[in-house]
Amino acid sequence: MIVRSLSFVAISCVVACTAAPPAPVSVAHTTAATPESTPSFPHDDAKTALAAASLHLKACRGAEPVVVHATVEFEPSGRVSRVETTPAEGRQAACVQADLAQVAIPKFEGPPVAMKLRVRL
Repeated sequence: MIVRSLSFVAISCVVACTAAPPAPVSVAHTTAATPESTPSFPHDDAKTALAAASLHLKACRGAEPVVVHATVEFEPSGRVSRVETTPAEGRQAACVQADLAQVAIPKFEGPPVAMKLRVRL
């Protein structure tokens, strides 16, 4: 799904794998599942919530344009438990991490689920 406004976001699901997540800056083992492997995961609600949050990310812009890749992990409670960004440092990354950490979706059953998005600031 592509949302166009002052920021551009493409939201996609994490590809299923048993290794560390693809291209995170801090490689940490995760047990997160994919939306496809967790039938009760509210995929559409998560996509909508991330797209809505992306509209507020324009406040994270700096002097130079940058693309930030983020992995957002949702707990069964519907709360975000982890946000990793690439690049992982700087004011823009910290701003994106803080904003995406506030996203919430309806509760679901199963393991935590990770979703990826790309933000052009």
